[in-house]
Amino acid sequence: MKTNAKAIIGSVKVFNLIDQKLEITRNALKHLPIEKGDRVLLRTSNSDANTEYITAGQKHTYLSADAVRYLVEKQVSCLGIDYLLTNNSNAAEINVMLTDSSISMIQGLQLKGIDAGAYEMICLPVPGSNGATPQSRVILKPEKKPAVADYA
Repeated sequence: MKTNAKAIIGSVKVFNLIDQKLEITRNALKHLPIEKGDRVLLRTSNSDANTEYITAGQKHTYLSADAVRYLVEKQVSCLGIDYLLTNNSNAAEINVMLTDSSISMIQGLQLKGIDAGAYEMICLPVPGSNGATPQSRVILKPEKKPAVADYA
């Protein structure tokens, strides 16, 4: 998967999907205000689990193929999630979709304590990390929204 510096630095929308159990589907995403070019981070129940120690085959919240297809259709520029994007049964299909798209991926985020909302994101790839989704450190800073008086 490709990483584009413009896609991993800038405004990002964090969505709280902790009520979704195991599989996040298109239906769970289509009501969210996701637009073309958005950077999207998904906070799931994985953030509240100790995902650092999840072992192979252990259940975790992931995206269904139709959810990834929806995000590809929306043309998001960056997609991040708080553990692995896929489960073993849909990994190949999702990897093909993402490889064919221009979406930059960030996996393994620790979003515990992060509220849904708008943030400024700086994603710093860890030097020497390799693979389809290299390790990264992500910094989130809440975006300042102008007060009503600022519009007067």
